Amino acid sequence: MSDPRNYAIGWICAIQTEYVAAKAFLDEKHPLPEFVSKRDPNTYTLGRMGSHNVVIVVLPKGQYGLSSATTVAADMCNSFPNIRVGLMVGIGGGVPSRKQDVRLGDVVVGVPGHGHGGVRQYSLLTALEDKTLKTVCHLNGPPQTFLRAISGLSAEHDIQGHTLDRSINAVLDKLPSLRNDCQRPQSSLDRLYLSDYIHVGDKSSTCAQSCGDTPSNLITRTPRDDEDEPSIHYGLIASDTTLCKDSRIRDKLAADGALCIEMEAAGLMNYFPCLVVRGVADYADTHKNDQWHGYAAMAAAAYAKDLLRHVPSTMKQQERGSCKDSVTKSSKTVKMVIPYKGAQIPISFASCSIPMKIKASLPDKLKSIRNAGFDGIELSMPDIISYGELLNGSSPVEDDYDTLADVAKQIKSVTDELGLKIMMLQPFANFEGWNKDTHGKQRQQAFDKAKGWIKVMEAAGITLLQVGSSDSEGISSSFDDLASDLAELADLLAEKNFSIAYENWCWATHAPTWKTVWQIVQKADRPNIGLCLDTFQTAGYEWGDPTTNDGLTPASSSDERQKRWEASLHELAATVPAEKIYLLQISDAYKMDPPIEDVKDEQGSRPRARWSHDYRPLPCDGGYLPVQDMMAAVLKTGFRSWLSVEVFDGLEGENTDMNEYTQMAFESVKKLIDFNV
Repeated sequence: MSDPRNYAIGWICAIQTEYVAAKAFLDEKHPLPEFVSKRDPNTYTLGRMGSHNVVIVVLPKGQYGLSSATTVAADMCNSFPNIRVGLMVGIGGGVPSRKQDVRLGDVVVGVPGHGHGGVRQYSLLTALEDKTLKTVCHLNGPPQTFLRAISGLSAEHDIQGHTLDRSINAVLDKLPSLRNDCQRPQSSLDRLYLSDYIHVGDKSSTCAQSCGDTPSNLITRTPRDDEDEPSIHYGLIASDTTLCKDSRIRDKLAADGALCIEMEAAGLMNYFPCLVVRGVADYADTHKNDQWHGYAAMAAAAYAKDLLRHVPSTMKQQERGSCKDSVTKSSKTVKMVIPYKGAQIPISFASCSIPMKIKASLPDKLKSIRNAGFDGIELSMPDIISYGELLNGSSPVEDDYDTLADVAKQIKSVTDELGLKIMMLQPFANFEGWNKDTHGKQRQQAFDKAKGWIKVMEAAGITLLQVGSSDSEGISSSFDDLASDLAELADLLAEKNFSIAYENWCWATHAPTWKTVWQIVQKADRPNIGLCLDTFQTAGYEWGDPTTNDGLTPASSSDERQKRWEASLHELAATVPAEKIYLLQISDAYKMDPPIEDVKDEQGSRPRARWSHDYRPLPCDGGYLPVQDMMAAVLKTGFRSWLSVEVFDGLEGENTDMNEYTQMAFESVKKLIDFNV
């Protein structure tokens, strides 16, 4: 019997054709282990490819899509505790364009570039309904182990050419029973029809029978020098639960830079460190058929095996932790993402949201956050400073960015060990709106601070900066001026491929609402500026008020207030594209009794700022704001990216159990999602 601890690479297939191809490329087959996890229903094939022991698994028959892939990966990692990385290998729909000559039988490998991690989740159902293409989620990139191997393999291919077709034929010579289904079809059967030419006849009829090869119906392509050799493409793979059979949607994906479309990878990328490899089996249009499935699966498997030659056999020691650490931690994968209408929504917790009265080190806080099921954190600058004091014995100066960057790098080592993603640095405050002539010093300080924070982001591997709408006095009220400053900051961040999440703070001087910050983002007009929406910040300005006796915003009647609130949320859902919402922060608010006096305090803090800093509990835990209404509106946009708990509850005492609190935080988000199912 095989020892489950001797396997470090997991190979996941979606369908039987892919599973057969993967097994065919094994150099050696191993016996199954005597025991696997009692709760693991998967069927495995174990073996060796080159110098690596590999676990191959296929999704249950008839169960395709994101959630099935996530569940299978979780069970695999429980049964094989030393799996470090994974391969998602199989077939997909090609997305050809003038720039990318993608053809049937080619191989597409999902690698990072141009603001994506190699795989991007889209809402194709939305595209089918209203013909607009919406990004649901930006996903993590492949493990560094595979990216390094890709660099080596692609260089080898550039010099010597690849041998994929030769490798496939060698396997078919060894296993002749596969030749009928898996050999390369004739190149004449690779037909790319015009986008407006719909398949003629019923589903059982082939294109050769029904559509033919009339030149006027086909897109003319230059013959390749060697038509029997597949090409290998590196770039963006699109993923969604909806099967794409619409050339118009395919062409929109092409315009967005995608090379291929498939249905499982988005369920894995943020929760299981893996590389996606797809053989092109069709063109994601009405002319779909099975003629190329076998060969496309073999081509993808041949590439994946070839890649493993460039993965060092010492990878087991080089990769930190196992995928069980990253994904499962017992049953944690089930909690780590929350299913919603076919999507897997990642969940984050702000590091500064552990109640202040709980005395714990930052590593202990992060461990508690991870064990509760969260996949990521927002990292706050005060926590970096506090951890620096713990490490160095004295608190770093706020503008000593070299020291802060060193501390941030050490925090990253902790989060990497735990499998937590640092998805944002916050809170970057009082930046925009300083006039060059009247407040030149403040403006210069703001940009100097920005450059320092960028250095910290680099050290911690953070790509997103939260910018709160300024509450400073004396700043410009012109949205053009505010947008100009944000655009300049965005250009600085773009040099590092970083982005801005602009948040409306409900006590801000000029931009306290979602609509005002959205107007500023539109004026800034930069691809790397989006929104950080917040249930408290929106409901706490448009519906709740800490200075009134009833805790509500003034209105002529409760009906008038409710209609005003509903109209605002309807406008949000109808006008803000999902891809421009980078995250939704989750918190509620206590009704203030007695109300907060409607004046600034001695520190110059406005009432809603004081409300925000101490009286923001977890949802479903004593607050009164219509938090679920706000979440519903955001989800209606098609948004399926980060939900992040950011609370500041000064009423929680020092006897509060931290682990119970973070668990409650995760459950509160699940409840909100349940309200919307």
